[in-house]
Amino acid sequence: MSLPVIDVLTLFPDVVRTVLDASILRRAQVQGQLELAATDLRSFSTTNYRSIDDTPFGGAQGMLFTAPVLEAALQEQLKKAGDRKKLKVLYTSPRGIRLEQPVFQALAEWLVADSGNRMTVVCGRYEGVDERFVERWVDLEFSLGDFILTGGEIPSLALVDGIVRLLPGVLGNEKSAREDSFSNGLLEYPQYTKPRDFEGRPVPAELLSGNHAEIERWKIRQSLLTTFAFRPDLIRAHQGGGLPDWARDLLEELKRRLDLRT
Repeated sequence: MSLPVIDVLTLFPDVVRTVLDASILRRAQVQGQLELAATDLRSFSTTNYRSIDDTPFGGAQGMLFTAPVLEAALQEQLKKAGDRKKLKVLYTSPRGIRLEQPVFQALAEWLVADSGNRMTVVCGRYEGVDERFVERWVDLEFSLGDFILTGGEIPSLALVDGIVRLLPGVLGNEKSAREDSFSNGLLEYPQYTKPRDFEGRPVPAELLSGNHAEIERWKIRQSLLTTFAFRPDLIRAHQGGGLPDWARDLLEELKRRLDLRT
């Protein structure tokens, strides 16, 4: 059975590899849950100076990755995947969809849905890439938000990290991933550790009660209140799915309070 693979195509494979070989991403590889690779785009150049870009037609500023170089890189990825259906190509782009938790979840599920699925992430740079490459190969364009970075390496690493931590067994505790902020459409509840009292500020009594039902109720309530305070847009959008009846009532009350603000 072949492992799932995520391969980042970049001009800076050594920089990307440093992150891929650290912390949870390294552990996932050591445990044999997937393979992570960083491929140098310059290795597909056929020029003496290993150039991969050229000036755009029409007199625009900047440089673009050329279609022939990207085509050669993706043909190599396709050869490794063995089947186009097993290859998903992603590209960092300001016009792409914003990375949010449901996107990570969907991509993580695809990656492990079939043996040997391969995800290729192309890091843009300069003014971008020849549009013909996007039309021919790219399945999904993605962005971190409405701002511009020097290159696509940071968004690509954010993508890889967000996907890998959702794969079964990577965190060692699947409940941890389920309780993350945004996983259920809400922000995570506040958390505390030792000491029990820090400069006159004690840990909430509910967390020390040993009563699991009371603790769970506290967590859900605090999650709703924290989301109400910091991300009211998430409260407005939440339909109550996955919440117990009392929490749905609280959700509706918080929505009514938001309505009063407008």
